[in-house]
Amino acid sequence: MPNFFINVKEKGAKKAAGNIGSLTGSIKKMAAQVAIAGVAMETMRKAVGRSAEVEGVKRGFDNLAKSAGFSTKAFDRFKKATDGTIDNLTLMKKANAAMLLGITDSEEQMASMFDVAQRLGQSLGIDTVQSIDSLVTGMGRQSKLMLDNLGIMVDTNKS
Repeated sequence: MPNFFINVKEKGAKKAAGNIGSLTGSIKKMAAQVAIAGVAMETMRKAVGRSAEVEGVKRGFDNLAKSAGFSTKAFDRFKKATDGTIDNLTLMKKANAAMLLGITDSEEQMASMFDVAQRLGQSLGIDTVQSIDSLVTGMGRQSKLMLDNLGIMVDTNKS
């Protein structure tokens, strides 16, 4: 009789261990799904935030471009001038800064300025964003140091 009880206890223990293992596996799967859902929610939150930022900057760009007399094709010109080396949001921000500083008289001049900045930066190993920043800030604030970043030397003693 004792062997019968031992066998029953062993079978019960094995079954319990199997159930615990199964439960542990289910909990791990559930935890992984919760983690994936958390990552998905964070990604969606960032996308919504970025979308709102893009919308605000685009609205500002459209208003500034309109008040400067630029055409609806101005952004396309700027994108082409930078050879696609800068993302749309950043390009709009840089164009907005240039328009606010009033350093160009037309969209043609701004496209040309962006093209020059991109090419100068490329020749010096500077990315397009930094080179446009240097040129726009240098011209807008009349900063020799910013222009010097692009190899543009200004002699203030000459008129």
